[in-house]
Amino acid sequence: MTIFRTIGNKIYAPNWSEFIPRGFNVAGYNFPYFTQKIGTVTIAGTPRTFTGYIPDAVTYIQAWGVNTVRVCADLFNLTSRGGDFRADKMAAINEAVTAITGAGMVCILDYAHFIDNSAAGKLLTDTTFPTLQQVIDMGVTLANLYKNNPYVWLEPVNEPGGVNPSSELNAWTYMYQKYIKAIRDTGAQNIIVCNDLFFGQGGASYNANVVPTTSSGILSRGQNLLSFRDPDNSNTPVIKYDNILFGIHVYETWGEDSKHNQEAYNNKLRDYVTRVHALGLPIYFGEFGYDNAGNSIERATQAAYAVSREKRVGALHWSWYGDSPHSNQGLVNAVVVSGQTMYGGYLIDRLDGTKPTNLRTTTRHNGNDFWEWNKEVAAYNYNGSLIIGGSSPNYSGYIDTVIGFDTALSADSISTLSSSVNSTNIPSQSVGLLMEDGDFFLMEDNSSFLQEE
Repeated sequence: MTIFRTIGNKIYAPNWSEFIPRGFNVAGYNFPYFTQKIGTVTIAGTPRTFTGYIPDAVTYIQAWGVNTVRVCADLFNLTSRGGDFRADKMAAINEAVTAITGAGMVCILDYAHFIDNSAAGKLLTDTTFPTLQQVIDMGVTLANLYKNNPYVWLEPVNEPGGVNPSSELNAWTYMYQKYIKAIRDTGAQNIIVCNDLFFGQGGASYNANVVPTTSSGILSRGQNLLSFRDPDNSNTPVIKYDNILFGIHVYETWGEDSKHNQEAYNNKLRDYVTRVHALGLPIYFGEFGYDNAGNSIERATQAAYAVSREKRVGALHWSWYGDSPHSNQGLVNAVVVSGQTMYGGYLIDRLDGTKPTNLRTTTRHNGNDFWEWNKEVAAYNYNGSLIIGGSSPNYSGYIDTVIGFDTALSADSISTLSSSVNSTNIPSQSVGLLMEDGDFFLMEDNSSFLQEE
């Protein structure tokens, strides 16, 4: 089976093209509101009737040209938070997965969005609700269901950790190690998303200072999630775990409008991502674009756009719905539907992939900004790759890596390049090109281009 892979600080799709997540957050099972507001309206001369369920949204999501949808859900609370609260929660999840992945998009399952009734600031333990073990058990169930569908990625915690991240590093590491081990023990190789501390933002403070290493789970312990002993048994051997993706949510710690200037926040986020990449870790922005906690944070949104372009980092806009809990935060000009004012992404007036004419061009919540960013990032993906070493059929050498190309490679090209690589003599570490400690010997875009395994 072909799968998504993380190698160094990049993600590769099953066809070995570079994959940069671009898309939206949507409301899934037992979220406080539906995926879309429900109602009927005429857009561009055509009546549309909206339901609140994810399958109905997929056509409109695809029209934006994105490749990833993060489904925010709560599979544990026995009472309704609002929105989709059908009797069969697993059927609701499977319906979303089938619709999204069937359309060729990645579906990230954020299935335990609330811990102790809070969407942010908590770590899973034996005493939280749900407990760490409950989230692991559900993760195992999902892993077994979707181990043959690489377009399903698992995310056990939405926004972990509170205001004192340096004191939570051990708990953060244990939580994710225990989860990763359990999922991999099923045989599933689906990507697992692990979010940083400080309410999932990783920013460590509300100023523009660089993030201290000791205030970030990813910077200080991220590599410990790729290779570790059983966290409950130190006598076990060290196991390597692949396909781990790290995430942050880009909100007020990365750009509160009333405080510092735009470039100061760009520099803060750029520095953070640069340091994460230097550790050989892939990262993406799981949420951005929303006035979090009532704070105006357009500078965080613009920092996300700028740094994602520079660093080839993916990002998912919050949110598709566009109007909750604070109004007027969607990417599309307001439309009145059944007496309700809507701003959501599903209101675009063109569904053929061409640029809609009703995108917002306001200073904040600018739909044109998102459209242009998405198209630009999509255009500079590596569309083909040469696999060297490992279990690759292309070359049976000692180096295990991937080289990205702007265009897909033909079979003849792969054969020619493979033969060239096979006959290449790479000097030993005494020459300084290939380092036994895993250092890079060829760099591209400040990321690993060739790396010893």
